[in-house]
Amino acid sequence: MRFSDHRTIFLQLLVGLLLVAARGAGAQPGEPCAELAQQDFSDVPDAPAQIVRATRAADGDQHETCRVRGYIAPRIEFELLLPVGGWNGKLLHKGCGGFCGSLAHLSACEGPAAQGYACIVSDMGHASTATDAKWGYNDLQAEFDFSFRATYVTTVIGRAITSRYYRSAIKRAYFDGCSTGGRQALMAAQRFPEQFDGIIVGAPAVSESGGGVPGIWAMRTLARAGDPGRSVLSAADVQRLHAAVLARCDQLDGLEDGILNDPRDCRFDPAELSCGAAGPSNCWNAEQVEAARRLYDGPRDSRGRRLAPGGLMPGSESNWVPAYVAKDGALGYFGPFMADLLRYLSFAEDPGPAFTLDQFDFDRDPQRFLSLAQLFYASYNPNLRRARDHGTKIIQYHGWSDQSIWPGISTDYYDLATTSMGGRKATQEFYRLFMVPGMNHFRGGVGATEIDYLTALDSWVEMGEAPASLLGTHRVDGVVKFQRPVFPYPARAKYLSGRDPDAATSFVIEPGTKKRRADPSD
Repeated sequence: MRFSDHRTIFLQLLVGLLLVAARGAGAQPGEPCAELAQQDFSDVPDAPAQIVRATRAADGDQHETCRVRGYIAPRIEFELLLPVGGWNGKLLHKGCGGFCGSLAHLSACEGPAAQGYACIVSDMGHASTATDAKWGYNDLQAEFDFSFRATYVTTVIGRAITSRYYRSAIKRAYFDGCSTGGRQALMAAQRFPEQFDGIIVGAPAVSESGGGVPGIWAMRTLARAGDPGRSVLSAADVQRLHAAVLARCDQLDGLEDGILNDPRDCRFDPAELSCGAAGPSNCWNAEQVEAARRLYDGPRDSRGRRLAPGGLMPGSESNWVPAYVAKDGALGYFGPFMADLLRYLSFAEDPGPAFTLDQFDFDRDPQRFLSLAQLFYASYNPNLRRARDHGTKIIQYHGWSDQSIWPGISTDYYDLATTSMGGRKATQEFYRLFMVPGMNHFRGGVGATEIDYLTALDSWVEMGEAPASLLGTHRVDGVVKFQRPVFPYPARAKYLSGRDPDAATSFVIEPGTKKRRADPSD
């Protein structure tokens, strides 16, 4: 054999080893980061875009990324993190919250980027704070972008830039969002599931306008007659109510831990705090009792017909402060948020800044929402066959103690989807809901609320491992205090009496049924 032949074989082996090493470390960029700013993305179908800048940056742990900022015509701003040290072949789109209006939630991309995900966010088509909606005042383009277009086109441009940067096709694409981001996730599952291999739906605001009816109901219920800026219930009243609920219902699951495992089991009447039942010390008057009852029951019209699936859950009372009741006894921050929702986003013709919450008519106005909701905001279509047929996997979660998006919205939607998709077994082949005890609005709370949904979803997509349960963790100052399994709805965790309540292995699955609190008016 000639020397040149040896050299050729050696070079081939060397190239092979280098390729193996590169695959092991993750795909590397095919061109310098800065060059992306000179690239033309104006011809991307549906998402013509301009990159404003592209720079390399490192986080506190020295995970280096190419940070790309730009906009999609006419005015959707986005930011994309591209791992420099090794891409895993996947794109993650992180959803927004509230009324969005900024790219501040890019911080939610830092962890996934450190794991190798390309990760993108958008401002959903406007500049604002997360709590003001004046940007939508009679601006259909802004509302069109905010409702669903931004979710779609941001994913499209994220795919285009990522593929060009690494000179490689994307292997998997995921969406992960909560609240408004949860609505984005359901929109993705219902309207363009072909864009995603997996979707995480957190506490979804299923319709930005119609979904606001519960919040409007809460603020109207609590407003004091003759002094509408003050609450019928004080912060101390709410805490007393919470203590009474726990005293009545905490032990129902066999473990007194301050967590209601399934609050639908709780039969508590606020009349137990009335002066006739509780005695003269700190007792409640009839107005306070009725207000609490109405919050638990949920919104109805004047004929008693439901306008939303249920009300606030027993055990969530601590979260009513400061959302609905401020610490000083005024109405909470949900008031201005809901007012902006009505003024600028809910009706076909926006009533504008003069419209107030007390002008809302529960007999007339929910129907007036429908024209805009059906066109733009509604994400409660239970027909998910396109997602199923595409192979898209969906994990949805919601906290039982959520005060912002009421939990019955998720259980009701899932029940509808289950019926539409051929039953529970068929639905759980691609779509599973997890109701988390003691969790507030998409995170935090007294329960085991820290859950790695992305890893569970990725395992389901990549290896076909449907999550039989998710592991929840509760930490205090970074230290693990206890862990619990969360099972797919309608199943729930059952405590094995006498076992260590802090260990996840002390809980087993208990098959669930459709349970609802007794409601004599239904």
